[in-house]
Amino acid sequence: MSEPGTRVEERPASLDARGLLDWARRCVERLGQHREEINSLNVFPVPDADTGTNLLHTMRAAVDQAEGEEAWTSEGGGTTGAREIAVALGHGAVHGARGNSGVILSQVLRAVGEAATFTVVDAVTFRRALRTAVTLVDNAISEPVEGTIVTVLREAAAGAARSSASSLVEVARAAANAAAEALDRTPSQLPVLGRAGVVDAGGRGLLVLLDTMVEVLTGEVPERPVYAPPAVPPTAEEQPAPTDEHAALAGTRFEVMYSLTHSDDARADELRSGLRSLGDSVVVVGDGGAGDTARWAVHVHTDEVGPAIEVALTLGRVSEIRVTDMLDPESVHASEARRGHRHDHGACGVADADA
Repeated sequence: MSEPGTRVEERPASLDARGLLDWARRCVERLGQHREEINSLNVFPVPDADTGTNLLHTMRAAVDQAEGEEAWTSEGGGTTGAREIAVALGHGAVHGARGNSGVILSQVLRAVGEAATFTVVDAVTFRRALRTAVTLVDNAISEPVEGTIVTVLREAAAGAARSSASSLVEVARAAANAAAEALDRTPSQLPVLGRAGVVDAGGRGLLVLLDTMVEVLTGEVPERPVYAPPAVPPTAEEQPAPTDEHAALAGTRFEVMYSLTHSDDARADELRSGLRSLGDSVVVVGDGGAGDTARWAVHVHTDEVGPAIEVALTLGRVSEIRVTDMLDPESVHASEARRGHRHDHGACGVADADA
């Protein structure tokens, strides 16, 4: 395993299908290593210490889908291209997304699929992917908040765009460094982070993915500080005053997530609008698929669980409902209905929480 700051060997200047899958697998490994660090930073939008776990779960789902795509193509005697792997990563992430951060991560992976050529991901497609990810995320989030993973993603895309290099290595490094600088600024942008003395947890997770791209391409692990809460919390004088906006965001109790199929972009927009009247942290994202196979991941924080589910029932088929009590995040309520079947009510059975 490479240590921070060490250099092993120069790697290819672009990633083919195998290289892209290697990157995704390494992301799972690195997110696993940083999970507790990321969880410890999790204070927004609710301090439920699960951002690292959610990102890891989402990335694992993405890799599982991509590995299945590779195996299916190989068994048929074909060759899997970088675009096919990238699209599979995006589909898997949307299907398996957990939490607000996982839903946003799914759009980053979807963007890679939309930008990649059949054969490789190179500097041009990587820049395009980050730019596309910003657009997808901006369109998916009802009320973007600065100082979060959204800000870090935007600055990573800007860093990649500023790089004139033709090598994926240099563009990835520029994006990662820009993301790190943006992450350092998040406590000054989001008062709740400043009060806790931490950087944004989702932004830290995104930086892990970008740094892993640099590592896979170069064998070098970028040096970063340990992003952990301070041993001594900030004093009252040092803490920014809370705002009504963030007090309101902390007021909802339940996280509701589900999948939506047999729908379309117009109805997804309608759902997003309907959920805004029922809660906050509303995110509705698609996997880019077409027809009845297209899937949307839906996320909202609300006190009105039933209506948050029922609003989708006339807009498509609802499945895989998960309701988490954010005051007791160890308790997760999940639907037991078969995937793809319409739910007539918002009732949920009980299932074990993911580790």
